[in-house]
Formats: sequence, C-alpha cells, structure tokens
Amino acid sequence: MIGVNFINGAVIHIENCKIFGFQAGTATGVKFAPPSGVAAELHISNSSINDNGANGVLIQPGGTGSAKVSINRTRTSNNGAAGVRADGTGSTGGIAVSIADSVAAGNSGAGFTSFSQSGSASTKVMINRSMASNNGTGLNANGAAAIMRIGFSVVSGNATAANIANLAAMSSYNNNQIDDNAAVGSAIPTIGLH
Repeated sequence: MIGVNFINGAVIHIENCKIFGFQAGTATGVKFAPPSGVAAELHISNSSINDNGANGVLIQPGGTGSAKVSINRTRTSNNGAAGVRADGTGSTGGIAVSIADSVAAGNSGAGFTSFSQSGSASTKVMINRSMASNNGTGLNANGAAAIMRIGFSVVSGNATAANIANLAAMSSYNNNQIDDNAAVGSAIPTIGLH
C-alpha cells in the first residue's frame, strides 16, 4: 500500500496533508517514481507523513527518469524505514532533493538517506535548517553516486549520528549541532559556505 503513488507526469504538489498509517508490506507514505524518459518534480510542504510501514517519502525514478524534489516545513516520523529516502538504484537520470525547515524523527531507519551506487543516478540531498532526531541513523549516504550536504541543522538523539558508506560523499557547512547521539558513526567532513 502507498499513500501517494506517482508513476508518471510532470509535477505533483502535496500541501497541508497528513499521510499516515499505510502498513501492509513495504507500505510507503509517498512514492515518487518517474519512469524512463520523464523529468518530473515533487513539492511537499506543510505536511506530516508518519507511521508508515517502510519509508515516509521514497524518491526512486526508473531508467532515464529524473527527479527534482523540494520538501519544506514537513515532518516524517515513526516510519518503518527512512523518513526521506532518495534512491538512484535502477536509474541514470539524476535526483536532486532540497529539504528545509523539516523534521525526520523516530524512524526505524535513517532520518534522511541518499543512496546510489556506482553507475546509478547521481543522487544529491541538500538539508538546511532541519532536524534528524531519535532515528536509527540521523544521516545516511551510501554509494559512490550518493551526495548529502547539511547546514544550520540538528542531528541529535539518534542511535548513530551519521553513516557514510561505499564511497558516498557527505559534508557539513560547519554550522550544525550534532550532539547527544548514542554513537557518532562516520565523521562528517566540513566545507565552507559558498
């Protein structure tokens, strides 16, 4: 079961919505999956996506499909996997996600994930003025095509603060508060504001 299932089109706006309680199997709150040859956009604002069986928001184009995503003033909480997961598996078209003023809390997996192995779509997640708290992992970047950047944000109360794996790139603008996690996990390299 999927709360909102985007499989084709140009753009979708999700505003002022509560999407919750989809539990069967690998149920997801929002699945954004543009097909091959389609460049699509997803915009989520002022919404709550919680208590779903797998991911709160899953961004996973197919083939040459690509995704441009903005998530603003939105809470993803108590989901069975990640709060927000950008996944380049099976795609070469590219994923760009911008997250601002949002919270990922109490998710069994990561609060925010960028996942894409070598040869798959470049998958970039930018996080600003947001919070990852009380998740399995606060921030997760996995794979040589995965990039995550974070600024002016809080990562606290997670089992592991950050995971950087399989040649992924994660960086901090050196203005975050990353404290009081059970384990630090991967050290996040810092970069200057530019």
